[in-house]
Amino acid sequence: MGYKAPRNDKGEVDYAVGLDLGNGSVGWVAMDKDYHLIRARGHELIGARLFHPANTAKERRTHRTTRRRYSRRRWRLRMLDSLFDPELAKIDPNFLARRKYSWVHPKDDQNHENWYGSIIFGSKEQDKQFYKDYPTIYHLRKKLMEDTERHDIREIYVAIHHIVKYRGHFLREGEINSENLFDPEGFIELIKDIIKLNNSYDESTPIFEASAADVSEALLNEKTSRSGSIEDTLEKLDFSVSKIDNRELKGMEDAARAVITAIVGNIADFSKIFDLNELDKDSKDSLKLKFADSNFDEKYEGVVGSGLLDEPQIELVNRIHAVYDAVALKGILGDAHTISEAKVESYEKHRKNWKLIKEKLRTKENKDEVDLWYRNLSGRQYKNPPDPEKGPDEDPKKDSPIRDSNQKQNLIKKANEYFTKLIDASQLSEEQKNSLKNDINNGQLFPVQRSSDNGVIPYQIHLNELRRIIENQKQYYPFLAETFVRKTADGKSHEENKIVALLKFRVPYYVGPLVSKEDMEEHSSGNSAYHWMARNPGRDEAITPWNFDEVVDKDESGTRFISRLTGTDTYLLGEPTLPQHSLLYEEYMVLSELNNVRLNVRQGNHWSDKNRQRLSYKQKEFLIENLFKEHKTVTKKRAEDCLSSMGCGEVQLFGLSDEKKFASSLSSYITLKKILGKAFVDDPGNSAILERIIEVQTVFEDREPLAHQLSLIDSLTVEQRKQLAKIHYTGWGKLSRKLLTSKKGSYKIHSQNEIMRTQHSIIDIMRGDSLNLIEIIRDKKIGIGEWIDNENLDRETGESDVSRLESVFEGIVMSPRVKRGVVQAVRVIDDLAKAIGNPPQRIFIEMADEVQASQHTVSRLSRLKALYNSPSLRKEFKDIKDLRQSLDRKNNTDLQEDRLYLYYIQLGKDLYTGKEISIDSLSSAYDIDHIVPQALTQDDSIDNRVLVSRKENARKTDSYLYTPELIKNMRPLWGKLLAAGLMSQKKYDALTRVDDFKDREKQRFVQRSLVETRQIMKNVSTILRTYYGEDTNVVTLKSSITHDMRKYLGFLYKNRDINDYHHAQDALCISAAGQFMLNRHFVAGGEVTDGASNAYNMYLAEYLQEFRDAKARGERKRNTAFGFVVGSMSSKDDEKRTDHRTGEIVWSEANAEYLRKVMNYKKILITQKVGDVKSRALYDETRYGHKESSAKSIKFDDFHRDTSLYGGFSGASTTYMMLVEYKKKNRLVSITAQEASSLAVADQKNDAVSVMDGILASRGLSGAKVLLPKIVTGQLLDYSDALVTLQSASELNTARQMWLPRNDYNDIDIILKSKDIEDAAHKLGYDSDTVHVLRRIQKLFEAVFRVAESQFPLHQFSKDQQEEILRDPQNYGFGSAVKLLGGLLKALHANAENINLAGLVKVLHGDKEYSDDGKAKEFKKFGFSPRWRRISNPTGFTLSDSDTFIYQSPSGIFEQRVTVKELKEKADKQK
Repeated sequence: MGYKAPRNDKGEVDYAVGLDLGNGSVGWVAMDKDYHLIRARGHELIGARLFHPANTAKERRTHRTTRRRYSRRRWRLRMLDSLFDPELAKIDPNFLARRKYSWVHPKDDQNHENWYGSIIFGSKEQDKQFYKDYPTIYHLRKKLMEDTERHDIREIYVAIHHIVKYRGHFLREGEINSENLFDPEGFIELIKDIIKLNNSYDESTPIFEASAADVSEALLNEKTSRSGSIEDTLEKLDFSVSKIDNRELKGMEDAARAVITAIVGNIADFSKIFDLNELDKDSKDSLKLKFADSNFDEKYEGVVGSGLLDEPQIELVNRIHAVYDAVALKGILGDAHTISEAKVESYEKHRKNWKLIKEKLRTKENKDEVDLWYRNLSGRQYKNPPDPEKGPDEDPKKDSPIRDSNQKQNLIKKANEYFTKLIDASQLSEEQKNSLKNDINNGQLFPVQRSSDNGVIPYQIHLNELRRIIENQKQYYPFLAETFVRKTADGKSHEENKIVALLKFRVPYYVGPLVSKEDMEEHSSGNSAYHWMARNPGRDEAITPWNFDEVVDKDESGTRFISRLTGTDTYLLGEPTLPQHSLLYEEYMVLSELNNVRLNVRQGNHWSDKNRQRLSYKQKEFLIENLFKEHKTVTKKRAEDCLSSMGCGEVQLFGLSDEKKFASSLSSYITLKKILGKAFVDDPGNSAILERIIEVQTVFEDREPLAHQLSLIDSLTVEQRKQLAKIHYTGWGKLSRKLLTSKKGSYKIHSQNEIMRTQHSIIDIMRGDSLNLIEIIRDKKIGIGEWIDNENLDRETGESDVSRLESVFEGIVMSPRVKRGVVQAVRVIDDLAKAIGNPPQRIFIEMADEVQASQHTVSRLSRLKALYNSPSLRKEFKDIKDLRQSLDRKNNTDLQEDRLYLYYIQLGKDLYTGKEISIDSLSSAYDIDHIVPQALTQDDSIDNRVLVSRKENARKTDSYLYTPELIKNMRPLWGKLLAAGLMSQKKYDALTRVDDFKDREKQRFVQRSLVETRQIMKNVSTILRTYYGEDTNVVTLKSSITHDMRKYLGFLYKNRDINDYHHAQDALCISAAGQFMLNRHFVAGGEVTDGASNAYNMYLAEYLQEFRDAKARGERKRNTAFGFVVGSMSSKDDEKRTDHRTGEIVWSEANAEYLRKVMNYKKILITQKVGDVKSRALYDETRYGHKESSAKSIKFDDFHRDTSLYGGFSGASTTYMMLVEYKKKNRLVSITAQEASSLAVADQKNDAVSVMDGILASRGLSGAKVLLPKIVTGQLLDYSDALVTLQSASELNTARQMWLPRNDYNDIDIILKSKDIEDAAHKLGYDSDTVHVLRRIQKLFEAVFRVAESQFPLHQFSKDQQEEILRDPQNYGFGSAVKLLGGLLKALHANAENINLAGLVKVLHGDKEYSDDGKAKEFKKFGFSPRWRRISNPTGFTLSDSDTFIYQSPSGIFEQRVTVKELKEKADKQK
């Protein structure tokens, strides 16, 4: 009989799921208590789920907003033309036509009749004189503002056209002039508010004192550099009044510094501003941006959409941005009163500086170099800039512009450095030098007219200029002064200038597109679903800015907008959701968090970890009344103190999603109470009014329409409406009022003294008991779940458990990247539960650190260089010149090697002897030693490691501490390294420790050795427990345990280029270790037990004894070991592998052998999330210029047809594919994003067939029969006996996972990761036999060829190719051989992400970057085409009748196969 999994007393299969959560992957395994894989539906349950990491940028919203902004700009300009047209026609009837076709190229034959040759005056001579008189548009605007003489109407039009077109932002209200741009008092309050939020201080807590005048002077000083402004401003903040300890004081100063840094235009680091030190590096990086960057909008969406900031923090982000805008605008204006005056001054500065450099610094020798760097600073950045030391390269490719924002900034930085050196080496006067260098520091050496800085200019600045121009010229052109009567929201009327109104006019966002739904349905083929504007009765005329208020019914449009904006309930399909700040929804959020919290009470001298309990009704009520209704931020400590004050004793709270505070709050209640009074807000009769207030505050962003909506609420006074109109909320919840308040659940609430079940709502039960939403819905006795199902019977179905999982994420701070991984993990677990018959009883989780693994080197190198260049270090260590020069020759990749990094932070000295370390013998003569041994803790950070000679033995014989002699001798050097910043305080304390570790410290060590304590893992654990029920035991384990398990089992090597099995293998390792921990009773209920501490001490004692014995024998016991868990599993002592409660040995070598067998499986279930594409853009988003466009480029529009003249898009993106039969051939057809949109619209009008016919006809497939109308990207296909995924109709990716024998796998990993051939020889055990290494590479090539021949029918190597590669690797060198081997593996990898890696193609085409011996060009002779690695067919693939589509479930356990032949038969039947 086959193996049968054990069952529990409920008759369920008793098993655990192990999860390895990575960036874009979930490794998984299902295992029983005896470490055997569960088997179901013919599969042993081990595998991995692959997917694209979440993208936080809101791309669709950005594109839609941009399109709408440009459309409305064109509409405004058409209105302007209509005003000017009669007057222009009197003197120049063709003026507007010339401007309309100013884009026409003289060589454009298709538009030749629209080529005029001049733009402004109709003659080239007049135009030439115009541009001479007015070098920039701002010269013209300035002239018209200052001059009362009559000007040509065409000049006036050009100036006003520019003002209306680039009118500025609308973020500030009221009148603005150059004197009131910056509010220093508001800036000071901003910093105080941030510090209060970070530290949860009360309003009365003193933070600092500052003079508004002093702060303004320091921050706005134009003669000071940005860094100088930061320090000067910080000095004006007197923190001495705060009266707090130094640690908190430093945190306050750091936050203030980070705010000021952002406001002066440097990087805004919101992890520093909001003191989010617990975040990982990747999350911190996602919270960085520069307000001045050209891609600020995208970066901003990434920050506020990251899920890492709460609502108050996002509000402060916007306030910081507003202050930055004011400071930046003040910097643009300087002493000028208008923007045109300032721009003319900047033009003159640019001209003066360039003239000085041309005349005094530019020579015949450096002319080309200076000119090119000048162009890079004046707005034209090029690829491959010249090396200042070598001179310019005449490569014509330099004309190709740089589009990446970071590359542009780096190039500008290099250009500034070049001019700084040029100026320093010149004979200019000190005054001239200082002036130029100050301009460089402020980014103003060659200021340009158009830059991203212009985005900070508010419309009022342009409006002031417009009014002055109109005032000066209206006496000559009376139409400029024409007015209309405008009605305001309060019913009053006033006259307003038409042109002024045109500049100020904005279509309210709640009105939407200015075409009503009815007009769209009657006159257009567009999608009316995206139109909701309502007209007033009888007003059918065209809408203009001057009749908008009379024609458009703004109230009805706003009502329709609210219904559109509202989402639908996660559970009750179609029910509108509540605003996120609704009183009811905020109460639900607070109750959800409180009901998930666990309370631990101190009993005597210890905490009762095993008896953690939920909060009682009275405890919750006390917290809500005394904390949540009084404070918008409730900290963990404040809640614990509050509970203690009600007689609970000393308590601890667990289960919060944030370690410091509750994520939820009753902020709306507190705000409304402050404005309307407690009695009004607490009166249940006013509930509907209060919810209506919050709804309109959420929907209406602008103050005027919000004030109008509030005026419709009779119960409010004028003053209350005024205060409420200042508040705007964002966001909608996931649940509806109907779901939360319908009394459909049968429940007995004990806190209400109920003696029998009564009908209650979800919110009633959450108030009176400690159940969370999932528990209430899943409890069949309550009946809420059944009621939801019945409500949904008559609605459209399709909601999955995964979508319902969204409600579990409420209140949990989690980045989208981690959230996507958790959602995919849940889908896999649900799949396993379906196959096995019940959910798992245990879940073991490890979260990989792979995202951070390759990102630390940049900070390492920059940190080292900064430290080595510090004056204090040079003064203390005068002999480091050689070290500094050696460091200058290193790059980021070099410093990935920990030995080398330790060498430099130790200043090249052995930390146990003080002797010099030979950099040439780092690998052979020196060890990395752990200060606190790994047997004690799995701390593998730099702070716990030192580079030392192998000959020294520094420790005592009876403990882990260093000998007193060593500490005495080395303390001076250690102290100097500490003072210089080369050693942390933690590292110094560990090295100089003289007392043994106390029991409490050992308890912390064992806790950290067994379970993961990072907050993000606690949040993941909370989500899974909430979703699968409190009885599910969720254990989060350290990633170091996986590493130990791999080492123990003999599978330490891991190469991501060969296959994706390592994700599943890691899950197997973590699951086995976690199960051992439970079997050995190290962990219970997710917490470490007392038995684990006892076993830990025994393990350490044995390790120390072995250490002493080895030393007595004269052997050197290297201070590395498995951690406690794997060390216990690998121990030969049965005692360490025995459950002392039962006496059973819970781990044996047979178990290890079984795992080794599984680790070496040839086939493991690997699935890829289908339809998982990064972008839904219509085209390649980059607009390419005419020099970069090819004959195959797609034209921008129907007018700019000739891409050789106007440029174009490179190609259209594929949204999905379809399969059609045409002339007895089964053809794949790609459907572009634009075509998919057209089909979706047509489908709503039942016109999809005709649109589809048109698409097929455009492909030359008229009359084709559709066999499969929609094939998503990533769809699995058995194609000509090859397993592939479909990326488009013309491109396939291999889906076969490569398997290699273990020895080959290990050696490939070693070779690919070796620095050079000598390093490879050493790691392979060949000593210095480099010839043997090359022969081994030959054998590995042969192994790859064999695998390709048997498993990859579409990636075959010809006999000639094999012979050429295998002939002799010495012909092309070790480095090139490694690049080719790695490239071939990537090409065969079953992962669409890796298929585009450049290594192989660059090697084959002789790219110098990938060549270590100058012979890389010889790879061309191997006969590989540039696209060999990609399975492509430019005309589209044709499928045979036997080719099979494979539809897989998330785990791959379930699948459905459909052949093309079956699809054809089905299509024939339907026909």
